[in-house]
Amino acid sequence: MPIHVKRTDLFPDDVNPLPTAGSREQAALVDDELEIATEAYFERLQQFSEVTDNIYPELIGACRNVIAEAAPNRPLRVLDLCSGIGIVSLELLAADFQIAELTLADLSSEILGRATQLLAKRQPAIAGRVKTTQLDLLADDLRAKCSGPYDLVVTCNAFQHFPRERQAALFAQIHEILAPDGVFIFESHFKPLRPRWKRTMIESYQTRARSHGAPAAFLDEIADHIENFHNYVNLYEVYNWLESGQFSYFDCVFRKDEIGIFAAVR
Repeated sequence: MPIHVKRTDLFPDDVNPLPTAGSREQAALVDDELEIATEAYFERLQQFSEVTDNIYPELIGACRNVIAEAAPNRPLRVLDLCSGIGIVSLELLAADFQIAELTLADLSSEILGRATQLLAKRQPAIAGRVKTTQLDLLADDLRAKCSGPYDLVVTCNAFQHFPRERQAALFAQIHEILAPDGVFIFESHFKPLRPRWKRTMIESYQTRARSHGAPAAFLDEIADHIENFHNYVNLYEVYNWLESGQFSYFDCVFRKDEIGIFAAVR
């Protein structure tokens, strides 16, 4: 006799309650991002996680492959959404993407300042084509703040901080600000189906960090950030959001452990 497992048993809603706009929780998230959004933190994290090692090469590969099909030989108007200190933009530029105009959008004006400084330091040729937009994606209408049109909208390591309902609304708004045949590349964190999944994931990150000599404070930062600031959803939810957002084509182009990357075309 087959055993039937309810979805709520297999994939319980054991995610974190996430902040609303203007809340203490959102302020705590911004403080946490200000603490970790540094060039030094990014370089440490690249050393400490095999999963993190894959994010940027796979993200850039997805951008290259989908743009080559949907919008070839086009100087790109790019929106780096929830840009942080601009790591994705730096990776695109290092990979020789032809960027005509680059917009960095983030909640924190301080982080945007760090991003423009880092871009000017590492890619001075792009400095005159960089714009910044401060916005709160928990409350603001993206279409009003970043009207586009954009040939490429990319977001990485950000939407796992947002509630499901807000992510669904943002997918629809992103579709509207894309140019015809514009490309949306989305990376986020997804819950692995395994016992003690979150604790196992934290311990895995900490074990590798410890093997590289990371200080105890950094190990605590890893655990605190994952425990308190990440919302893990299932892949099918993203497919539903993209379909509801009326994207013409979409797929999950990479998955490893908790990391997933989706590509979509308007």
